[in-house]
Amino acid sequence: MHLKHVSAFLIAVPLVAAGQQPAEAPERLRPVMIIAGSAHYPQELADKGVQGQAVFSTEVRVDGTFAPSVLVEPSGSAELDAAAIKVVAGVRAKPQKVAKAVLLPVLFYKDSVNNLHLKTCAQFNTDLAYFATTFPTRPADEMNIFNMAAAVVTTVGGVDMSSIGKLSSAPQKTVEACAKRPKRLFMEEFMKSVGK
Repeated sequence: MHLKHVSAFLIAVPLVAAGQQPAEAPERLRPVMIIAGSAHYPQELADKGVQGQAVFSTEVRVDGTFAPSVLVEPSGSAELDAAAIKVVAGVRAKPQKVAKAVLLPVLFYKDSVNNLHLKTCAQFNTDLAYFATTFPTRPADEMNIFNMAAAVVTTVGGVDMSSIGKLSSAPQKTVEACAKRPKRLFMEEFMKSVGK
């Protein structure tokens, strides 16, 4: 290794003085959830399948306000990121004894447990197209809707061991079924894929 590479490496690696502990990773707070149709999440964006999570690095001050924030994980949508900045500016936390560094996620959800049963496969297909375009390296089973659907099935539909095993293959089966039958309801196809 050349000397200039060694010095560049040493500059890039944070040094901890003898006897000191490395800085703790910032605490990740519970997400601020924004549902489609609210002032910060226009329905027009949701209708195009635009949804996601923006994560900010910030500090909770003693009075519960947040210090200026830095976007560390963009949502994939410039519009949602801009809306998330406004959300963070208006959020308050519990007052603190001392200020502390935190990560604050802002989630933009198109769906909720209350309206999931009304979602059509055509609407899901729009969401899937947005997800695949925005996050081309991520598999469809990472879409938030599958976690929500699984929660509904296990909570409302009861849990049996055969259904739990089928949950891992349910996203792909649902994607395939919705592609063939866009007029069907998303939850009906998901439930079929887990044998409910």
